Amino acid sequence: MSLIICSSTQDEYLRKNRSGDVISSTNGLSNPASFSNNFRSPLLIPKDAEVAVESVKINRSPLFDIPDESLFYFYHGPELTGGVVASDVTKIPVPIRIPRGAYTVDSLRAALEDTLNKSNSDPETFGNYVVTINRETTTNEFRNFLIKTVRKNTKSAITFTGADGEIRPANDVTDAVDFNWNGTTFTNIGDPTLNPFAFDCVAQLPQYPLASVSGVLEVNFSGTTVDWTVGLSRMRIPEVNRGQPLNCIEPLKQEDTEPLIDYSIEYNDDTDEIGVFHALPDENGKLRFVEIDYPSNAPDFSSKINASKISASGLDSVRFTLIGNALQLDIGTQGGTFYPLVSTTNASMTSNTDRRYNFKPTSNTTESLFPVFALFGQNDSLDLTTYEGRNLTSVGWNVTTTGERFTAGSDFYSSNIKSGKGIISHIDNKKSLRQYSAELANFSYKGLNASNAIDYNVVMIGGAERDLSSTNVNRSETATYVIPYTQRANMGTSLGFGDYAVLEQSIFATAGSTPRDTTIEPPVASSLYTNECFIRANNLTGTSYNGAKNSISRILYSLPRFDNAGNTVGNLYFQASEKTYIKLNNTHELTLNQLDIDLVDRSERIVKDLTGNTIVILYVRKSSI
Repeated sequence: MSLIICSSTQDEYLRKNRSGDVISSTNGLSNPASFSNNFRSPLLIPKDAEVAVESVKINRSPLFDIPDESLFYFYHGPELTGGVVASDVTKIPVPIRIPRGAYTVDSLRAALEDTLNKSNSDPETFGNYVVTINRETTTNEFRNFLIKTVRKNTKSAITFTGADGEIRPANDVTDAVDFNWNGTTFTNIGDPTLNPFAFDCVAQLPQYPLASVSGVLEVNFSGTTVDWTVGLSRMRIPEVNRGQPLNCIEPLKQEDTEPLIDYSIEYNDDTDEIGVFHALPDENGKLRFVEIDYPSNAPDFSSKINASKISASGLDSVRFTLIGNALQLDIGTQGGTFYPLVSTTNASMTSNTDRRYNFKPTSNTTESLFPVFALFGQNDSLDLTTYEGRNLTSVGWNVTTTGERFTAGSDFYSSNIKSGKGIISHIDNKKSLRQYSAELANFSYKGLNASNAIDYNVVMIGGAERDLSSTNVNRSETATYVIPYTQRANMGTSLGFGDYAVLEQSIFATAGSTPRDTTIEPPVASSLYTNECFIRANNLTGTSYNGAKNSISRILYSLPRFDNAGNTVGNLYFQASEKTYIKLNNTHELTLNQLDIDLVDRSERIVKDLTGNTIVILYVRKSSI
């Protein structure tokens, strides 16, 4: 029987200056979480021995230990209170994943802010998150993080120059050589002798999403002779599913068909009619074009607009306006009178919420809307006269690349088009986005608040929600923000949620919050540091099993959360009240000149929150079994 005292600080390996002062430690062989001890006199371990940890002394910094699976959710939309359930709203929470690591309070604050600002929340808040540290006034001790969302409430016109990257094909049968774009005019120059689909010329302006604070897209169509389409749609990526949403119906995947556009107005030369359309799910959950019955709702037109009416009324332009999550549509004369076709706010309309006469509200998949143009006559053109979008390049907004070089962009749809197909389908099929029925007669919209920002609330989800009453596998009928087939939130403890899984703006917003600037203040938890730590002896032959790694291990001991004095950080001392012995299964005496000790997390990666000197005392004895 013998004690083995292992120390990370060894005089032989300390770096000293000429005066004998230590100038470096905790590196290399002196790392407090991974070190080796060499023995001049060999360590003799008897045959059939077993080992246990006698005691451990460490110095743990007050760090947050964030493992790979840590995440919380951030939500912008109506709160699920007062009978409102998940299927009634168009939004779902966005997962926020902090990179794995050990963080100080300051470095975790920076990581939280950076990750939030890079998340695909929506264009109105992208890059506008501020995280601050709330400390005790007298002691300066950490209390919690304050997470502030600043919603944009102004708009400005986007100026295009015709530069590369401003426009690109929106389906896989349109090539860049088929059209010309000079910054204001889109012209179809395709040659049908070279490409049988050259007259099906569809392109999108992918860089700047439309502003939701009454942002305008106005296009003059007087340069057309046959069919044309102007619309707003989610990111169109020609090399992914022919530029179609992944959940659209099969006929829309044909080569000679324009892509499914979320919101559009078009002139059909064959029928001599202007039609208004949006993309809604059918009974099989597949998106398809659904026509809006604008003549039954618009006071200025009793029947479909045709070429005669266009000429008689001097109509030459269409104008989309996004107010909150409600898209409006007018037709009129550039610089003159416009007439409403679709509106949730115009009092002269028959209905401002009826699903037969109004566009669907925007959702996660459509909150980043980009202009789409389609022309079918050679040398026909469309003129962009006004576009009020979000120029977010200064805060890191990314546009997707294409083909094999595809990378997720900053918008929600392209970020999930490959890895989150189920999420996209779930959103597009919410009750709040389906077409008219006896049970689903009206859409529900959110406009602008008193600060002229979109009237959404902020909700943080840090833990598993408690609404388990529904037998519906998707819980779409309950007040549960996160649907079950996504990973549950688990960062509530680290973020200071205490016993709360969900922090809603109506309850947890700070007193200084405004309709535009909302700060969520979590309750103060008693302890925020949840580091895990295990002792591993790499060159002993004992075997344990690590379920987290699905493999055998050399772990001997798990450090409790609290040491013998009840502390969690600082100088900690652990002494096992009852030793757990691991058999070494050695059939003969072992002679060791070196012992390697690691302090690891459950994935057996070296922990990062130890400083100073670590001492691990092992007790070896001949097995009694």
